[in-house]
Amino acid sequence: MTDKAYSIDTGNWRVIVFDSPHKRNAFSESVSNAAEEAVSKCTTDGKGLAFYGMNGYFCSGADRSELVSLDERGAFERSVRAQKMCFDIYNGGFPSLSLVRGHCIGKGFEVALACDLIVAESNAFFQFPEVLLGFEPGSGGVKLLEERIGKTEARELLRTGRRFDAVEASDKGICMLSSIPADPVSDNVLASFYICGEVGKSELEVDREFAQSYAKQVVEALKSGKLTEM
Repeated sequence: MTDKAYSIDTGNWRVIVFDSPHKRNAFSESVSNAAEEAVSKCTTDGKGLAFYGMNGYFCSGADRSELVSLDERGAFERSVRAQKMCFDIYNGGFPSLSLVRGHCIGKGFEVALACDLIVAESNAFFQFPEVLLGFEPGSGGVKLLEERIGKTEARELLRTGRRFDAVEASDKGICMLSSIPADPVSDNVLASFYICGEVGKSELEVDREFAQSYAKQVVEALKSGKLTEM
């Protein structure tokens, strides 16, 4: 089965739909390509950008099968590219939101955090499991989480790598807890969620020094066997 993400244009919004049930909507290379293309178009035309997952999942994070083949240079380039995409969303000046059911972890969580608003159903849960493998989120998640909830609370989640549910995420200010229609891909539904508005944000930039540190951490995790154990 192939990994799949596709873009739907509703008129005022461009929606990236994750649809790889065999991998719980993992963020693979092909998914990254589709997301980057949509971000680029939104930067140009100002349409809103939304992310949505099929099959009861949002996104289960980076594709593990791709991570295990990385060397240090590849991990560095992957982090720089992923940071750029997330910060282009965060800094983009266009409306952005993520509609979350089920898994929202790793890179999927980072992409959601890059959006102005995360709408989560009660069955959603969030996590940075890579922390348990010995490396930090590589797509800008550290900065994005700190911007959303402050350094103190962010550091606790980043230190422990623990899983937490949508209720706790809502209490922390990470998401808005709400039911999501069975078919949310329409201008009316997306606009109704977005009336919550956009908070003030500082400009975020790609951190190449962090990317180098991340690359070393990934390689060490590979050498230790941790990436292939989980």
